[in-house]
Amino acid sequence: MVKRLIYIVLSPFLIILLVEIALRGYFMIAGSEIDRIQYVYSAQHIAEQHPRFMGLPYVGYASSPDFPDHNSLGFRNEEIMIEKPDDTYRIIAIGGSTTYGFGVDADQTWAVQLETILHDDHDLKHIEVINSAAMGYTTWNNLTNLAFRLLDLDPDLIIIYHSTNDAKSRWIHPDCFDGQTPIRGLARGIWRETGPELGPLTSLRFIGIGRGWIDNPLELNSWIYPLTHSDPDCIPPKDMSLADLMQTNTSQYFERNMINIVHLAKANSVDVLLSTWAYFPQWVDPVLIPTYEEQNVIIEMIANQLDTHNIDLMQNLPSNEQFWLGDGEHQSPQGYYEQAKLYAEIVADIVSRSNEVD
Repeated sequence: MVKRLIYIVLSPFLIILLVEIALRGYFMIAGSEIDRIQYVYSAQHIAEQHPRFMGLPYVGYASSPDFPDHNSLGFRNEEIMIEKPDDTYRIIAIGGSTTYGFGVDADQTWAVQLETILHDDHDLKHIEVINSAAMGYTTWNNLTNLAFRLLDLDPDLIIIYHSTNDAKSRWIHPDCFDGQTPIRGLARGIWRETGPELGPLTSLRFIGIGRGWIDNPLELNSWIYPLTHSDPDCIPPKDMSLADLMQTNTSQYFERNMINIVHLAKANSVDVLLSTWAYFPQWVDPVLIPTYEEQNVIIEMIANQLDTHNIDLMQNLPSNEQFWLGDGEHQSPQGYYEQAKLYAEIVADIVSRSNEVD
């Protein structure tokens, strides 16, 4: 009777143990490295051995040089020299995941395809295009990134492609967004080196990550400690919808940051090409569309006021669902090719004019 009772009590634990051993063994032997990052490795091991991102002073974070497709500077790019080679016209692509190229191969981003088109179709083989973008970057990140990292590369031209991450950064309490607080205007969050809270049990992580109970260590938001966690006053009011927040928290910081990026570039003799941000209206979250349109108007206004090169990509990119991935924000390889082709026409003209001046 006692043995039977012990067996009944221990059976669930034995089953859990067997499941744990089986899952861990499967992921370690037959699973991919992505599986092991999600379900086996500790957060410390991930931060040290398999980081997609890394924390940076002032900038917040950047893509890690230890991740596949990233060069030694952390850019999703072929290896480059910090010191610009002689007779090279250097372009730097600035933005978030829609410039980084989330969802496509590294050689399918608009930055890489732009360089190819300029080389092959315009015979401008002395042009180098660097993709400096990182997933999740806002204009906050790229203002400091330009100041402390990108200007050291001596660019001749920067192409700025921004919108959605700045729009989504406005989903916080209005008093936290622009109230009487030190956090005012810094809505993204704080980088944490320790990473997400990951339990040691593979079985629990397998279930928890799949159901959203546990942070996925592959995702950027798992490594950024949001202000809504560090400061409860930043949590949006329950009686305010996302649409209400977007209307109350305006595009003032997006405009401020974009203006300062342009001023900083021009003060360092760097040319600027501003691009409106394109999206596929049928697929994006409708609550975001008014903000995307508002920020595109700001981009065009800044281009006119500060006399920069500009292109209205939203109006000029053909409307074709084949150009988009499922969220209507990130493009397919074909979409990035069309974007690069439109940019190439303007860049070729800019380079031609600069050669005439020289």
